[in-house]
Amino acid sequence: METGLPFTSYHLPPVLIEALSKLGYTHSTPVQSSVIPRVLRGDSLVVRYQTGSGKTHAFLIPIFAMVKPKIGLQVMVISPTRELANQTYQFAKSLNETLGSPLKIVLLQGGYDKQHDQDKLNPLPEILFVTPGRVNEIQGILDHQVFQGLKTLVLDEADMLMDPSFIESTTQILAKLTQPQILVFSASMAAPLLNRLSKYFKSDSTIEPKEKSINPYGVKHALIDIKHQDPIQSIIEILSIRKPYFLLIFASRVQRVIQIEEALKSRQLKVASLHGELQARERRHLLKRIQSGEFQIVVASDIASRGMDLPDVSDVLSVDLPQDLDYYFHRAGRAGRFKNEGQSYVFYNSHEEDSLERLKQRGVHFSFLSLKNSQLQPIRHLNRSKVFKKEDEALSRDIKIAIQKYRSSEVKPGYKKKVKLAVEKVKHQYKRKAIKKKIRARLFGG
Repeated sequence: METGLPFTSYHLPPVLIEALSKLGYTHSTPVQSSVIPRVLRGDSLVVRYQTGSGKTHAFLIPIFAMVKPKIGLQVMVISPTRELANQTYQFAKSLNETLGSPLKIVLLQGGYDKQHDQDKLNPLPEILFVTPGRVNEIQGILDHQVFQGLKTLVLDEADMLMDPSFIESTTQILAKLTQPQILVFSASMAAPLLNRLSKYFKSDSTIEPKEKSINPYGVKHALIDIKHQDPIQSIIEILSIRKPYFLLIFASRVQRVIQIEEALKSRQLKVASLHGELQARERRHLLKRIQSGEFQIVVASDIASRGMDLPDVSDVLSVDLPQDLDYYFHRAGRAGRFKNEGQSYVFYNSHEEDSLERLKQRGVHFSFLSLKNSQLQPIRHLNRSKVFKKEDEALSRDIKIAIQKYRSSEVKPGYKKKVKLAVEKVKHQYKRKAIKKKIRARLFGG
């Protein structure tokens, strides 16, 4: 990924620059180069940049330059999931400790009781990280004056925060603020959501890459035709071929996630699953184990695709495509983080042709591979037109047979109607076969 200016180029405190250097950060990324000066200037921003581009550091670094100790709550960062909130908090905590700063930073998330939250907010922190599920509770604990004193509000993965399940909590906070700086970050933020947000704040600038693509940096994309082979067996073969350092497997349904995990565990592989049905405490414990490098493989629903910085993901494999195609870019972006390169594989399913075409139109360039004889072999394209041609030929043949059945030298009463019904019956049979095929593909990944 392209490197921006050194952090010494910005109006940042020398102690902050030194702390960033100790943590391994000396140069900004392109999004950070655009965002940091504007945040320091006090601008409200909408930032639409690719997954893995460094958006989190783009707001945290200037926040640490601006926040003052012991004058109450100044910054609130709202993240849509516990995992993302915790990840952002951990970086902030690490930076705060490296700085030797007196700032108090607090994380509030699900899994703890209200009294626990009240204790953490006394005295008030300077920076608060929170999930939408805790926003209503905070409003019950903190008085209106505290919210009016808030200087900066960050909406991280904002498109998710504007989801119907979160929007009420998010907009309630926005409505309480008095001319704060609002920073909206997302890899995928559609115009209707921005229009909804515009009711609550006026953006000074929208920052996005010139190509306006949410395609993640450093990631190559490939479609794998597994030839209707069992997906589990295909995963095993890919593991043998690729020998990934860390493989992240995505499936849309939790049931499928668990099924894949159990199948891989039965083969004595180091695998864990991450999905929304895990209890908060289970997820926190599991994430610590994943981040410590305990597992070679993690099978996940799309909960893990949004903003989470899992360590050293070399390969991402989607056994299906998400219904919301924006999530595909978040999936792929788990590899190729920052300056690393990564690979995103997708099992080819013919019933997802429309979705694949839409991804291509959005800038995803797929290479084509065939899984055959325990090898990934490059092929020119995934064109099954020969199969469809055979089906068309068979349909035409059966229609001719149906017509011939009623053909005679004499035109008998009802001839045209009988021929029409016979042809419709043949077409219906083929349509029914196609529907059954799609259902099988949906259920079994064929």
